[in-house]
Amino acid sequence: MLAPLRPALIVSGSFPWRIPADVLALPRLGAVNVHPSLLPRYRGPNPVRWALRNGDAELGLTVRRTTADFDTGPILAQARFPLPMTKAVSSSCADWPISLPVSSGKAGACRAGGMGRTAGRDAGQLRR
Repeated sequence: MLAPLRPALIVSGSFPWRIPADVLALPRLGAVNVHPSLLPRYRGPNPVRWALRNGDAELGLTVRRTTADFDTGPILAQARFPLPMTKAVSSSCADWPISLPVSSGKAGACRAGGMGRTAGRDAGQLRR
């Protein structure tokens, strides 16, 4: 189904299914994934929720090459950022500056509104 499209690159994020190896082999530039944790920690679903539940002081993003297994593959870039634990964790990421080395500027996806809602809403009034 995808072969006739001849994709140059596949980019995925928060995709809950394995991508078959034959699909990963299609794009000439390969496939990359954006994962909302500092891999290899918090592999799998809901990494932000687990980080909040465990009381982590920081979150992160990982950009990695996609392989046929979940959350494996060579890491291309990572970014760490502290959780604003001086106030209640909110569902907005407006105060969380994110910038990956591969981004075009310091604003990053979160400040530009590209990440949408976070798991903070589920954390209630978590404070440190």
